Amino acid sequence: MGAGAIPITVAQACRERALKKRRLPVFFAGSEYKGAGAVDVSFHGGAFFVSPPRELLLDYRLGRISPEVFEQAYVRFLEQSLVENRHNWDTLLGGTELVLLCSCAPDDPACHRHVLARFLKRFGAVFKGVRRTGGKRKSNAT
Repeated sequence: MGAGAIPITVAQACRERALKKRRLPVFFAGSEYKGAGAVDVSFHGGAFFVSPPRELLLDYRLGRISPEVFEQAYVRFLEQSLVENRHNWDTLLGGTELVLLCSCAPDDPACHRHVLARFLKRFGAVFKGVRRTGGKRKSNAT
């Protein structure tokens, strides 16, 4: 934090961001998608501020922690990231649409993108389904 910076809490950051709520369409796509709004959220080198920590995701995928424990820890990570990476979050949420890319299959119900999509709903995001590379989409609700 720079000189004169005002410390902000997670709750304050979430409240401020929620006040700027707007309807942002959110889609899932496979890692091969290269279209508009694409953001890699995989732990294989995705956007650091929304990609789950490797150890946390591996613990979840290997069954060492429950889906509930994973979701709680990942949401805490996202909330802290919102404070520490405000510019990145402003850019992410300021686009016209968001396509979350991961190495998991877009239809995989265990993919962390579902947790991220629910988190983004706090700020007005609306999940619209799976975006296919050919421009077709499969509607889903999260």
